[in-house]
Amino acid sequence: MKFGKLPDISNVDFTLPPLEFLQKTNSPNSNINFYLGTTGWSNKEWNGNYYPKGTNSKSFLSEYDKLFNTIELNTTHYHIPSEDKIADWKSKVDGIFRFCPKVPQIISHRSNLASETSQTNTFFRAIQSFKENLGPCFMQMPEYFSPQNADQLLYFLERKPKAIKFAIELRHKDWFTDAAKNLRSLGDKLSALNTSILITDVAGRRDVCHGILSNETLMLRLVGNGGHPSDNLRMNSWIDLITVNKSKISDVYLFFHQPQMELIPDMVNHFILKMNEMGLKCPICALSPKYQPNIQLSLF
Repeated sequence: MKFGKLPDISNVDFTLPPLEFLQKTNSPNSNINFYLGTTGWSNKEWNGNYYPKGTNSKSFLSEYDKLFNTIELNTTHYHIPSEDKIADWKSKVDGIFRFCPKVPQIISHRSNLASETSQTNTFFRAIQSFKENLGPCFMQMPEYFSPQNADQLLYFLERKPKAIKFAIELRHKDWFTDAAKNLRSLGDKLSALNTSILITDVAGRRDVCHGILSNETLMLRLVGNGGHPSDNLRMNSWIDLITVNKSKISDVYLFFHQPQMELIPDMVNHFILKMNEMGLKCPICALSPKYQPNIQLSLF
């Protein structure tokens, strides 16, 4: 992930803001559903390390499912998959797994988001075939998408299938100025549209690490710095925040990013071990006994 990357992070303040819930929780949540993953399963460097040696590329998704329980599905950002392709993906994961498809850029980056297109209808029809394996669909807005365009976004979301959970990633700096006044205003409206505000924790854009939640779903992209000590410190801070606010959170979707994909499982390992220390239930992902039960946890 190139967005927000810095060559030198020595002067970055990685302090996290408090979580702010725009939607009041009707009743406290007793348990949080954790979904941990990354951006792809076709990682050849994992073959023989995190996937069994000699794993055929056609089996990569099945092996990924033994390590993680969600994925930031970037492939849909570039083309809309057929229903047959989605059926094939579904056949390789269990019922717990959640695909989080990214809205195609032909939709999210067009000049008039409010206009209905055949691509929009085709995309919604396709992703609904994920059925029980469909997690929040998220739309990455281009950096030029400013608060002045908010009405277009709301018009689009009001016409999506209501059952589809959504998350919006915003990057234009005007969303985060003046104590994120524009972001809060939008978030109040998103609460009624089954839509979350995605948070990105990245070194070079601390404003997009805003902590504002429009509903009970925390959807976070955590961008590492190649195993720098700040990676573990930030994960610890997020777990502390989640622990303090656990009665207000129903679901956590956390996508791990690193410049080297081979660092991802170790990053997830640290997160899960810290979760266990804090008394949070470990999800089925990188430390799951589904993956080679004879391997001790410390190896991940």
